[in-house]
Amino acid sequence: MSNAPVLGPPLFAFLLVPLMSCATEPATAPDPPPRAPEPVTAASTGSFRWGAASPESQGMCGSTKQLGCTTTLQSIWSRISNPRHNTKRFVVIRNDKVIYDRGGTLPYYSYSASKGLLGAPTLVYAISKCGVELTDRASGWLAHADGSRWRSQAPWANITLEHLATHTSGVRR
Repeated sequence: MSNAPVLGPPLFAFLLVPLMSCATEPATAPDPPPRAPEPVTAASTGSFRWGAASPESQGMCGSTKQLGCTTTLQSIWSRISNPRHNTKRFVVIRNDKVIYDRGGTLPYYSYSASKGLLGAPTLVYAISKCGVELTDRASGWLAHADGSRWRSQAPWANITLEHLATHTSGVRR
């Protein structure tokens, strides 16, 4: 079984929420009231649990256009779920709540494609909240596990977090 990272729900949220938040057409009267929202499964990740809410409760349009909406999440899903796009899943998260979740339930292995999307925000957070600096040696943060070679062997001991962030450690296999 592979230990590859699985592309999680937050990735789609920050990519798609900005597209849905601005209207460019003049406002019109709302369509008839939407039917009850389809159930949304809240994803659990360790001790944190995503809440669930309807798109409309978070100011977005799920299946019916309302005042200020230029499109609906359902119409986006209808377009991207076409087999030619090979879309596996579409998840929108807003205000820490899963507001739209369509597609399969099987994990989608993204392997190293997620490094740029998850690594940079994680590093920014660590710098702003945890006292991490780019000039810190990686061994100061990674040398505590059994069998770790970060402190004991060159060139591992000299690698900084900046080297890791920019993929310039110079270590060859």
